[in-house]
Amino acid sequence: MRLSSPFIGLMLLASATGCGKEGADTGAATPQSAATPSTLDGKSGLAESWTVEDAPVQILFFTQIGMKLSASCRQADGTLTCAAFQYVRNGMPTEIAKRELDGVASPGSKVCLKLGNQVVSGKNSVGSADTFCKFPDGSLITVGTLEQYMLRTIQ
Repeated sequence: MRLSSPFIGLMLLASATGCGKEGADTGAATPQSAATPSTLDGKSGLAESWTVEDAPVQILFFTQIGMKLSASCRQADGTLTCAAFQYVRNGMPTEIAKRELDGVASPGSKVCLKLGNQVVSGKNSVGSADTFCKFPDGSLITVGTLEQYMLRTIQ
């Protein structure tokens, strides 16, 4: 039986890329969607200047997950320690009833308020706006991060 050359080409390609080998490392990078707040390296946050409540604030932007967090959370060794980060890293998701998600306020804002925190608005140096949750220690995190990682919708 003669095998066609496209079939042989596919077999060679599969062999070269490790396809079919259990546990084969293809060398591919981990997709961004696999990143979470608990896997962040504090040194990877990009510093940005923001104005929140009419005061200048330094914010770290973590491009891997789209999270913005107070720069004051980053320690000299790169660890992240503040109430906002500790909540998204170790806290239990906040339960919000589906009927409360009425479109008046964002789900992340509702999480923030249910925690007893304050929702505040900010703008960066180029005029982009975002909404933050302000924790009792003054640390800020975007409400979008709370919505993505810390919201549990219940009936």
